[in-house]
Amino acid sequence: TIRYASNKSAVAAKMNNYQLRPRRGRTYNNYMQPDIMFEIFSRLPIEAIVTCKCVCKTWRGLIEDPYFIERHRHLALYQAPRALIRPRIPDMNVGQISTSNIGDNRLYLVDCEAHKAKPLHVAPALDMLGRELEVMSTCDGLLCIASDHRQAPVYVYNPVMDRLVKLPSTGMKRKLLCHEVGLIFHESSGSYKVVRGYRFKIKAQEYYRFEMITLGEAAWTELTPPSLIYECHFGRPLQWHGAIHWKIQPARITNSRQSIMSFDIDKEAFQIVYFRDNPPQHNRLQMFVLDDDLVLLDSHNSSLKIWRVEGDVIGGYSIHQYTLMQSYMQWGGHFRCRWISETGRDGTYMLHTTYCPSTKCHIRSNLVNFSHKTGSYTQLNLSRMPEHFSAMAFKPTLVCPVRARVNAPRSFDSQL
Repeated sequence: TIRYASNKSAVAAKMNNYQLRPRRGRTYNNYMQPDIMFEIFSRLPIEAIVTCKCVCKTWRGLIEDPYFIERHRHLALYQAPRALIRPRIPDMNVGQISTSNIGDNRLYLVDCEAHKAKPLHVAPALDMLGRELEVMSTCDGLLCIASDHRQAPVYVYNPVMDRLVKLPSTGMKRKLLCHEVGLIFHESSGSYKVVRGYRFKIKAQEYYRFEMITLGEAAWTELTPPSLIYECHFGRPLQWHGAIHWKIQPARITNSRQSIMSFDIDKEAFQIVYFRDNPPQHNRLQMFVLDDDLVLLDSHNSSLKIWRVEGDVIGGYSIHQYTLMQSYMQWGGHFRCRWISETGRDGTYMLHTTYCPSTKCHIRSNLVNFSHKTGSYTQLNLSRMPEHFSAMAFKPTLVCPVRARVNAPRSFDSQL
């Protein structure tokens, strides 16, 4: 199994000592040293790397080498996320349907420098429109795709490489009340794991179930969540620091302090993370990773309140408010936003905004750069953008879900 180093300097030092060896029957170009080719390719944009695979067998062999895939994945960890968008058809109760999005089963990868959104080929097997599939989580350039109301199918997909894996089904045919699926990389084993929670009803009784599976395995393992989860609703999962996190919304006022439920993938144990004081209303919060911090954001009005998860595994985690900034914009009503990611170290953020002034108008979606320092908003005028869409932070890589667990050369295992 491929073993990944846990920090940037360790990987960099070991990669510098690595000499690329051609596989049997292959020779690399004599006019350029393999290590130079290795470093050049690993720093190219993902679109350019995919194009380089088509140049010759030599380049394809290098780009598909496990060493190269790991090097590129590692560099991607320290790059700003890009936006991955999916066309949406607005609810008729909210706004008129735009025919421009109907039948669009594609995903789009935003290239801000080229000022365009590049459509990605989506595997026909997904049929995201026909089966109402959703992109529920992402990790290392892989997407976890499933239905909100059906236990199967669940896919792990690399949209850039167009590689797809369908996970085993437990055979349950019952319609679910909710279904949230998270994907995470387990460093200790060098494998990817999928953790999901779902809720269903039998007669008048509701039931909750949590399960986990490792890519390549044939069966799901049932997990035991904290008992208080049976009194809560939980949202989309997010992977951060070796754990899957769900923002939970209490069903009863007595449990109003509950905020985040985490599942440590190494210990295979659940934990509830509480607000330190004055918890806000849960239905207004967004949870995302900002500058390597897990944060909760309230952007309901012109004041942006941000809470950060602090602590460690030993001492435990808690949530406290660490910043209050003015967005210079009145959110709510017909004008709403979701934060996607931080785009730079200068306090610039990418937002996904939607606007519908009345029920007679189409819902419009935009990507906007917001500068906290200047209070300015800059709309990203990109070509090929659908009229209405959802967006998420995404770091494209070459990781193949089919080969998520492979036998690497001994020299790689000894170095990393």
